[in-house]
Amino acid sequence: MLTGETQRSRIIILAAHIDHLPLEILTKHLKPKRGKTKDEDKLFGRMRPLTSFSARIEMAYRLGLISEEAAQCYDILRDVRNDCAHKLVVDFRKFRRFSLLTREISSLAILFDVYRLTGQSDEDLFTFLCVCHQIFLEATLKNTNQVAERFLRPATFQEQVNFVKKGGFSQMKDALLKSQKGRI
Repeated sequence: MLTGETQRSRIIILAAHIDHLPLEILTKHLKPKRGKTKDEDKLFGRMRPLTSFSARIEMAYRLGLISEEAAQCYDILRDVRNDCAHKLVVDFRKFRRFSLLTREISSLAILFDVYRLTGQSDEDLFTFLCVCHQIFLEATLKNTNQVAERFLRPATFQEQVNFVKKGGFSQMKDALLKSQKGRI
């Protein structure tokens, strides 16, 4: 697929594949959208909150689906992809940070060390690491489960009664009064 492509083209193509994987992971993890299947998805549709690669990276990280190091790698990849697509000169110094963060992801560290021994250029290493991240995200997708219903259960009537009995409303009232005093 990437044979004959320039380095910039390879990065853009690999980034496009990696860009799509957090979307699939989030879609699999989250409950299905409400409404008719024909309706546009309110999270992932055009001009929606999770349309951009950066928003999907952040959401996947916040939900615990990817590590902080992986999220930082994908932010760097996003920057490099944008540079390759929109700038005449690409700052390849970002590759070093991408490599270091990739090495911190334990499942990719062995691949990183083996490839580094081949003496390839930083650009070739970056391409190789993108492929590793793609494999990593594909494995994450395979192991992702949908959120269980039990996490989204509303409080029962008895739980609401217990909240009131334990002084829940008075605590809320006190907090509200304190916040209003601070504004005056």
